[in-house]
Amino acid sequence: MKNTDRSEIPAEDDIEVIDLNTEDSGNNKNRWGRKWPLSTASLTALFRSRLLIYASLAGFVILLLLVGINVPFLSRQNAPLMTPAAPSSSQTAVASIAGANGIVYIDATDGTLSARRGSDGKLLWQRSFITPAYYLGAASSTALYGITANANGTVVEALRASDGSVLWATSVPPAGPGRIMVNAGIVYYNAQNGTVYALRASDGNELWYLSSGMTAPLDTFLSVSDGIASIHTNDGTVYVVRGSDGMEFFRYHADEGTNWQPFIENGIIYSNDGHGTIQANQASNGSFLWQIHSTINKSSFWSESGDIIYLYNAGTVKALRGTNGSPLWQYKTQSELIMSPFAQQGVTYIVTQDHTITALHSSNGSLLWQQQLPPSLLYGPAIADGILYLGTDDNSVDAWRGSDDLYLWHYTTPSVILWYPLIDNGIMYLQQVNGSLDVVRMNDGVLLWRYQPAT
Repeated sequence: MKNTDRSEIPAEDDIEVIDLNTEDSGNNKNRWGRKWPLSTASLTALFRSRLLIYASLAGFVILLLLVGINVPFLSRQNAPLMTPAAPSSSQTAVASIAGANGIVYIDATDGTLSARRGSDGKLLWQRSFITPAYYLGAASSTALYGITANANGTVVEALRASDGSVLWATSVPPAGPGRIMVNAGIVYYNAQNGTVYALRASDGNELWYLSSGMTAPLDTFLSVSDGIASIHTNDGTVYVVRGSDGMEFFRYHADEGTNWQPFIENGIIYSNDGHGTIQANQASNGSFLWQIHSTINKSSFWSESGDIIYLYNAGTVKALRGTNGSPLWQYKTQSELIMSPFAQQGVTYIVTQDHTITALHSSNGSLLWQQQLPPSLLYGPAIADGILYLGTDDNSVDAWRGSDDLYLWHYTTPSVILWYPLIDNGIMYLQQVNGSLDVVRMNDGVLLWRYQPAT
């Protein structure tokens, strides 16, 4: 700090005043440098003038704050490392969406990809592709996975979830129908000839491939869960392989029309050949556990509540213990099922063609409740976090609590809803045929925000 010689500081009654109105030009003393004695009136005028100046400055600062201008020395905030892009006033239609950890990723029809916070729709980042040929396939907490197709070929890309930058890109044969699938660190992709490729999610390196001969959408002949891939080929053979290296655990033949997809629950793979043979294998190494032969043909089964599997045929639902195949209970329905039984949080749900949904205790099959469904179902019922929901053809969604049939909410969208909504982190994303997206809180049906295209 520089020291100041107090002898050089003028006394309070010896203040230098500059008279800008003097006409004396000799050495410019009167204009710039002469010292004038300061009277009481001059002091009062000077004090008032300074008050006016300070008041004007204060008013200007207040005006800046009112209009929202960020003044760095007032806010005392550090400059952000990256400023998120502002939401566009003319949004384009949604082509596809994916979600993970409370973030929704919107693939728009103009080739832009954006990340928005699910709770309020705040735009976190946005990037554009050279051509609107990027197809968003799946998302995790760290990365997005999609396909880019242009004149140079087809590429599977992984983008960093935090900012959309490219992590890796792998050239692949031309894509077949359907989106890519990601599970347990493996990216699955199908080519036009039906060949399934498994890529390592961390770097895009090819791990293995298997020709299925299927030209249908990927999710119709590939099932992935807990690092296990099951591939249905065009000759009816189902290969169950380890996703990390493609090692075959076992294979079986499934009849046409059979619900061939194996289910993996609590480390066990359950498969069905369509002839009444149910088999259980260890998911870690594919070793055989047990097998039963049932008179129920073309049975379907599903489990998400403990180690229970469900078989169905001719109006009867049978529940078996998954660890050994022993019977637990059975339930006789009044009409045929329109979907496989499903279970969550200790409750099993059965939906029949007479538009009735029945809730049973998963442990013993006793009746919890029963409800008549509207005849105009568009999708569902389905369940997430213990909440049942369904969509009807009047652009609405209804939700009720699965454990006790308590009706929760009703929500109507501006346009027709596209199939099952995406649900992530307690938020429901309702994509619609007009390209808009309604984001609704799952527990009470409150609209959080809406992505509305300009046209």
